[in-house]
Amino acid sequence: MLRVTSEAAEQLKNVLSQQEKEDLYIRIYVNGMGWSGPNLSMALDESIKEDDERLDETDGLTIIYEKKIAPHLNDRIIEFHSGPQGGFSIQKEGPDAGCSGGCC
Repeated sequence: MLRVTSEAAEQLKNVLSQQEKEDLYIRIYVNGMGWSGPNLSMALDESIKEDDERLDETDGLTIIYEKKIAPHLNDRIIEFHSGPQGGFSIQKEGPDAGCSGGCC
């Protein structure tokens, strides 16, 4: 299942704390197709829809996604990269990772 690095979790909490709204969720969604499958991206969302699944992280983050993309979340990791072209990415983990994340 989807995993969030500790640095990414801290940065996501920072992003959420800067917003002026309560009950914001981190939505994972399909943003096109790549060579190794769907490219996944993230956005802030204010509501959970009827066809959404909810992943409650132990560090206080709530991640939501449409049920139909659940199989694509296996062996994925959300990472944060600092630097001039830094930001968040959702990558495959493991030996067959390839180029399938949000930053390719």
